[in-house]
Amino acid sequence: RAGERTIASGLKTEILRCTPDLKVRFNYPYKGVSDGMTTWLRKEFPSDQYTGLEIEFNQKLLRNATGWDTCLQAFIAALGKIRGMESGNDE
Repeated sequence: RAGERTIASGLKTEILRCTPDLKVRFNYPYKGVSDGMTTWLRKEFPSDQYTGLEIEFNQKLLRNATGWDTCLQAFIAALGKIRGMESGNDE
């Protein structure tokens, strides 16, 4: 869905702006096609009613408080910057 791509791209851009040393990848290490809650909800609701993203942090980044704080602060800042992005109407 285009709206999800827009939000994901915005998140990536903002996270890298805040913390350029982090790697931010799409659909890694997974292909992004497996069934799960997000996939099910996409089938149940049109894109103007549901926007779904799955976020995963590498566990090695969260082993200590500094890594956790870095990831959390970057993610919160990125969400703040992209807040209000429209999900579009791209069923």
